[in-house]
Amino acid sequence: MKASGALRPDVVAMLQDRQAEAHRLGCDVAVELGDVSFSMAPSRIAGRCRLAAEGCTVILDEQPRCSGGWRFEVQITGTWLAACRSHREPLDFSRRLAHAALSVVTGERLVRVDLAVDVVGLPIDRISRRAWLTKGRAPVNPHYGRQRSDDEGGALEGWKIGTRGEFYLRVYDKTLELAAGGDEDKREHEYAMWKAAGWDGTEAVTRVEYEFIGEVLEELDFCTPVAGAMNGVRGRDPETFIANIDRVWRYATDARRLVLRRTATRAARCRPDPRWDVVRAATFDHADAAPARRTRKHRGFADARRVVSTALRYGIGQGILPRFDMHDADGVLLTAAHWIESQCWSEQVCEVRLHGMLQAMTESAVRDAIATLKQKLGSSRDALAWVIEKVNTTHAVRPPIQASETTGARRVLTAAQAFDALKLQRASAAARPAPQQVSGQTAAFNAKLDRALSRFTRHVRECRCASCREPGAPRVVAAGAA
Repeated sequence: MKASGALRPDVVAMLQDRQAEAHRLGCDVAVELGDVSFSMAPSRIAGRCRLAAEGCTVILDEQPRCSGGWRFEVQITGTWLAACRSHREPLDFSRRLAHAALSVVTGERLVRVDLAVDVVGLPIDRISRRAWLTKGRAPVNPHYGRQRSDDEGGALEGWKIGTRGEFYLRVYDKTLELAAGGDEDKREHEYAMWKAAGWDGTEAVTRVEYEFIGEVLEELDFCTPVAGAMNGVRGRDPETFIANIDRVWRYATDARRLVLRRTATRAARCRPDPRWDVVRAATFDHADAAPARRTRKHRGFADARRVVSTALRYGIGQGILPRFDMHDADGVLLTAAHWIESQCWSEQVCEVRLHGMLQAMTESAVRDAIATLKQKLGSSRDALAWVIEKVNTTHAVRPPIQASETTGARRVLTAAQAFDALKLQRASAAARPAPQQVSGQTAAFNAKLDRALSRFTRHVRECRCASCREPGAPRVVAAGAA
């Protein structure tokens, strides 16, 4: 859990004193926060403290952007959570620590949540890659053990579905992980819980664990507003998430699940694997909870933040952006906000530097992209044609917002109308005289586009959703059974 606020004056003095003692001794020192004893290591970054205790970690970070100037974060381990008697116990513990450190606590929110169940009778080596059904294009990657054989590349120990940092599923053999070594207390604790649930001590136990981080929590929609919840936070509000934890589990186990591939021609229509019924039926609080909905904030299009992140990675990879040295005169590593403040840059100077950095990255990226397209497609004419076709195809798949020629009012095209417009453009392009020579890449792209248009034609004819119907088409508004 994260929160923001102003540190208590006595906590500030205590942390400064203990941090100076840690730097003088060069080792961890004891710190008391509330009724919990922590150990604090010497920090190399000014304005940041990390307090560690058995089962939890507290991070205090001075951030001028935060309300009150400080960010407070509590990280709790899975072993500590497993020993809790209720889902509210870790939340109450985190709040108690936050009120002990901050004078006013604001902006409570979840940063990462892991939901997991341990099941028997789901052997990892009997799950194939094609058996996994995911929404979107989530990657499905096997995980192999360290000891590799010459012919098969090692024993399969688990599956990883999705991308770390958002919505991620891990399915792995927990007994092998515990037997490989590590914390003896953790192993005994896990064994005790399994034996209490009827484990015979020899069967393989498979852990199914879903990880939710950041944006995916904001996109979970429960349609159940909670008093005191932050506007627009949705699943990131601790109270809301705890009240709907079973709905989150139902959504996760439906979005990424095991199916029987040969039971239907389309993967989405395949029957669920009977072994997955046990996983989906796992209950935290309410057995009859309906699945939560996920409303994606950016479906199909990239927002400015994603574009900037991609540009930053490109600039770093090309050597355009060097690493910033943010050490002060004493050799202490500063945060970015403190380093900018030490440079005495005004708001205008920061804006000029930001504009220069982004402009340098985008101009270099555009030059490289043009050179790559010309190299692959043969000429600037073919490259421009490819870009125009790409733009029109994207507009057809995602109905654009256009302005009326007469009234200037903005209207949204249905998918059928967008497809007709694209089809007309293709017909007019085909009527024009063809160039004498067409590169192989352009011909392959045209064939690929024709196949995409054919698939889209079938979708418009068969689909009855609101975005694909022509205005005035008949539709079902109510249904019942007697």
